[in-house]
Amino acid sequence: MVQLLFRQQFNVGRHGAVPSRNTILRWFANLRTTGNLMKKTPPGPARTVRTPENIARVREALIRSPGRSARRHATELRIRREAVRRILQNDLRFHPYKMQIVQQLKVRDYVQREDFAVRMQLVFEEDENALVIMSDEAHFHLNGTVNKQSLRYWASKNQRYIHQRPLHSQRATVWCAVAPFGVTEPYFVLKKSAWRLQLPQLVTLTWSITSWGYLKSRVYINKPRSLTELKDVIRGDVQLIDREMLGRVFNDIKQRMEDCIQNDGCHLQDVIFHN
Repeated sequence: MVQLLFRQQFNVGRHGAVPSRNTILRWFANLRTTGNLMKKTPPGPARTVRTPENIARVREALIRSPGRSARRHATELRIRREAVRRILQNDLRFHPYKMQIVQQLKVRDYVQREDFAVRMQLVFEEDENALVIMSDEAHFHLNGTVNKQSLRYWASKNQRYIHQRPLHSQRATVWCAVAPFGVTEPYFVLKKSAWRLQLPQLVTLTWSITSWGYLKSRVYINKPRSLTELKDVIRGDVQLIDREMLGRVFNDIKQRMEDCIQNDGCHLQDVIFHN
């Protein structure tokens, strides 16, 4: 009788499929009691894997291997990946920070960087409007693109890990001079020359961080396949550096020199991590 009435109400043909009598009665009962046809939520507290025990397990796993992905931690701990992510973000308040790639500095570089910064401060003390023309060279590697998406580590705060990558692959070495009013045509160093000093590298405090970083972010967009193609792209992108960018470089130079001295010539953490 129940199924017959269902057929008549919803115009279901003689051979059309209809729910069982018990299903129809259960729907009717749910609709009368809850106003909803869906199955009622079972009594008792909601099931969850975010227990104190599992939160402690995830915390211990992260302490042991902060660079391991949440997916791999979930597999090892036999906890659903979504649950591990919720524990990391909501319970432990962890965030997946990126490791930063910087040029490797040797012991002598620290001394030269600090000495250069001291001498530059003396120049500005004598004439605060002194015209400064900076020069620097940088290496552009054919395999210069780095997948930093996989270089992450989980922590409650940014531990500021950096990875110093030696410069050893096939590359083009580029030299440029810059002033507030423009940039010279890039000069490509054919081989390691005796004239190369570490002092220009100290200007990476301002010039390299801003302009070399800008160039490298553009040069590798289309992934040049040869050194000739790489050099052509560099020449074109150098011309795109405008006076506004150069103005920011030279406005920051005094503060960068002070920061360099305070940090004993080491990498500037606030610049690398954009504080």
